[in-house]
Amino acid sequence: MANAAAALVATARLLLDGALDLLYPPRCLVCGDFGPLYLCAACVSEFEAVQSPICLRCGAEAEPRAGPEERVARLCPWCLAGRAFAFVAARGAHAYTGVVRAAIHRLKYDRRRRLAEPLALTMLSTLSRVPFAGRDFVLVPVPLHPSKLRLRGFNQAELLAGTLAEQTGMPLELHAVRRVRATEPQALLKGRHRFANVEDAFEGVPGALAGMDILLIDDVVTTLATANACSRALLKAGAQSIHVLALARGGRGLPGDAAARPQE
Repeated sequence: MANAAAALVATARLLLDGALDLLYPPRCLVCGDFGPLYLCAACVSEFEAVQSPICLRCGAEAEPRAGPEERVARLCPWCLAGRAFAFVAARGAHAYTGVVRAAIHRLKYDRRRRLAEPLALTMLSTLSRVPFAGRDFVLVPVPLHPSKLRLRGFNQAELLAGTLAEQTGMPLELHAVRRVRATEPQALLKGRHRFANVEDAFEGVPGALAGMDILLIDDVVTTLATANACSRALLKAGAQSIHVLALARGGRGLPGDAAARPQE
């Protein structure tokens, strides 16, 4: 009965979307230009990459070092100092700045759900690079607390992960980990306090992904505190390994970094 009701709602939404497209021709939801796409090519062309060299562990911009190995294997100062992460490696498909930042804000705060699919498509090329290349992952979106989910109406990480699953054929798991504690918005906290804020905020379902390699999906990461807490919960529940892929990487991810202030 519940599945039938959900199917009816989905069908009604598709019909409504089609009717609205006839009345109001599609336009880019970021710049507003009319066209066939909800994220135009001009906006995508302005997406910025995380500046090389990047930290092999957390994916943050790493300060260049002297010597021939300058753009080869390196860690950022934070990871070099021994910051222990539960995941193997993390990457952001783009830098959290400019048009990328505007697009994410449209998706999350203006509730422009149709941006999720074209944004997720821009993440695909990152999956072909180390450390993700050739791996068989189960895709797991970072969950929202039920109270925030009710307020927003959708989980943006789940929408991104859904498109990635459709495009890659990787399985999608939505019920292996849940957010069991409401937390303060990470954007209001300094780096060192973000880890305390999300400690024990997640709970994995024992055995749900036992022995599996997980690709954790989120929209924005900075300090990676949320991704780390979620990874710990998944490992505790039996997952074999966790990698993290976000649509955008903010700041350098260093504690107290004034630039590292997105929602993460």
